[in-house]
Amino acid sequence: MTDPSYAGQFVTFTHPHIGNTGVNEEDAESSKCHLGAIIVRDRPALSSNYREEEGLDAYCARQGVVGISDVDTRALTIAVRDSGCLNAVVTDDLTTPTADLAARAAAFDIGATDYIAQVTTKEPYEWNRASLPEWEVNESCVKVGVSPYLADIAAARGEGNGPRIVAYDFGIKRNILKRLASYGCRITVVPASTTAAEVMAMNPDGVFFSNGPGDPSVVPYAVAACKDLLGKVPWRVDTRGWMVGGGLAAAQMLWHATSRSAPLPRRPGGR
Repeated sequence: MTDPSYAGQFVTFTHPHIGNTGVNEEDAESSKCHLGAIIVRDRPALSSNYREEEGLDAYCARQGVVGISDVDTRALTIAVRDSGCLNAVVTDDLTTPTADLAARAAAFDIGATDYIAQVTTKEPYEWNRASLPEWEVNESCVKVGVSPYLADIAAARGEGNGPRIVAYDFGIKRNILKRLASYGCRITVVPASTTAAEVMAMNPDGVFFSNGPGDPSVVPYAVAACKDLLGKVPWRVDTRGWMVGGGLAAAQMLWHATSRSAPLPRRPGGR
């Protein structure tokens, strides 16, 4: 619900019970819920979990997000599977003619809206929060590094002075930043409109193009920055893309069908 990649969308949960463990801030992937609406089969009357801070109903009301329950989400899932993403309208006004609702749904075009501009940070900021110890991976994996090159930089610079990563916020998830911080990276998160020249002035060891919502074709400024960084930066700068960021990177790579969002070997061990 808090993943900015789904900004403006209605999300159908396929599990029948949603909300029975409540909501907590630590698990949030961003500062707010970005959904247009949530669709569930059953809405539990009670919720209980040792990490719960708020119930789902209260959370949605506070976030201003529409929710609808008692929907046959299995049938809806089959429809989405067979037809792809569907336009929809959620309303509690039963007097609105069905034709008007259908017209509103048909008029929506996700490719015509720059959702990245809506979810990106307004100003650059530093991120240094790592994953909580209780969620940390096996200790032997912690020092593996994001890539062999970045691991070498971390080793050379010593503890607390790891690789400097500039992360483009196209709708970045907090957990990605936490994982980078857990590997000792020093992270600067920048707005989606940041130019390649501004990034290179920070002298990064790596550049990360984050996940995000919408269609990359409506963010030419991001495409331009990605193209400049992939085609003109020194070879030593490592780049990674995730979801929409991966799409932006892949679009600039003549010899790759996708970006470098692919399985990487675990070192040492070679898996």
